[in-house]
Amino acid sequence: MPSPTTTNLPRPKSWDEFEDICADVLKRIWDDPYIVRNGRLGQRQHGVDCYGLPKHLNGASIKKYAGVQCKEIEALTIKVIEEEVEKAKEFKPHLIEYLVMTTAPRDATLQEEVRTKSWPFDHVQIIFWEDISLELSGHDDLLQKHFSGWVKVTTYEPYDRIRGIYQRCPSCETPARMFRYSSYRDARDEGTIDEMRCPKCGWREGYYRD
Repeated sequence: MPSPTTTNLPRPKSWDEFEDICADVLKRIWDDPYIVRNGRLGQRQHGVDCYGLPKHLNGASIKKYAGVQCKEIEALTIKVIEEEVEKAKEFKPHLIEYLVMTTAPRDATLQEEVRTKSWPFDHVQIIFWEDISLELSGHDDLLQKHFSGWVKVTTYEPYDRIRGIYQRCPSCETPARMFRYSSYRDARDEGTIDEMRCPKCGWREGYYRD
């Protein structure tokens, strides 16, 4: 059975749930604890569901805003992105970066269209569900919050203390630690995941055990 680090998590069943997930993920990738959802249902949002001041833009010090449109959708097209970008031009203050986060599967043709098109913002990018799943897999608290029925942590003791395993991270040579999880999709599909983690650079690798 696959673990969250190797398989896409179940797609959320509502746009509201998806926006909550996106907001939590953005807090981590933008390193901004003050990410907020824009307005409420029925209000004009100018193509922006969430916004914040990403650290990589030095946003907090010079007020460089980035905005996100969350699309809980089966398939995404360049026309939809163009329409949302056009709306986002009215967002104030002006956005530096604009992301479209979607439950749609990754699409190389669409990625190329976005990369090669001229936009009114410095950077426009799509983050597909595979990418969102991968980011979520690196944060146990977010997995527990949004997917408590899919991943269950039963123990959190370093496995190297049990078996004497002492492996170094292949990326930075820091001594890695082993953790054990119970991971499942439903009552019929349950197993144990051993996951090696590096406390310094964040490298991790999971192993499924019957």
